Amino acid sequence: MFDAEPREDEGPRGYSEAIALAEKAGIAVANSSPSFEYWILLHYATGVLVDSPSDAERELGRDGRILGYEKPCLPYEDLWTRYLKGTPSDAARARRASLADDGLNERLGRPVTYVDGLVDRLAEIAGKIR
Repeated sequence: MFDAEPREDEGPRGYSEAIALAEKAGIAVANSSPSFEYWILLHYATGVLVDSPSDAERELGRDGRILGYEKPCLPYEDLWTRYLKGTPSDAARARRASLADDGLNERLGRPVTYVDGLVDRLAEIAGKIR
């Protein structure tokens, strides 16, 4: 699991190359672009599109979301409740489908997240499937 961070950092960090190497080795990747916060944001605002980590953090801090959001403080119980309802996972799948419908690479799109697959698998292992 890793995130892209600012667009200008993707190339130097080898973001797309790391995804390709992992997939070639049969490793499932839970990437999130532009940041992990995009996955968290989907718990509250399923249609919001962000381009940078600072955009995602700003959107998270809005009223009705995580007011005054600052890393690493997260309302885990609220996030779990929203996850169990399917809200963020459904939004993540819909965003990937939208990218594909537009003819874009859904793995490398922005914003996009695959954290739902990791959380779904962990919930399955723990016997907490929704």
